[in-house]
Amino acid sequence: MNDSQTGIFCYSRSRSPGAPSFPVRLTKPVSRFTQVRSLKYLCRFVIRQYTRYDHIQHLPLPTSLKGWIEENQYY
Repeated sequence: MNDSQTGIFCYSRSRSPGAPSFPVRLTKPVSRFTQVRSLKYLCRFVIRQYTRYDHIQHLPLPTSLKGWIEENQYY
């Protein structure tokens, strides 16, 4: 990650190994380094990313926690 002179973060990312990377310029950057999310937030984010919504109730977790994971959040 580079910080441009205008304060806009520039990222490069290749989609697959061996593919060339490309620059991306964000007009309203949000840095993970200046705005760290809580562990609770990150856990819910990853669980929802890798688990289908209709499978959340089958996870080996307490009922209250499954309900919290199912709550709609705006990411």
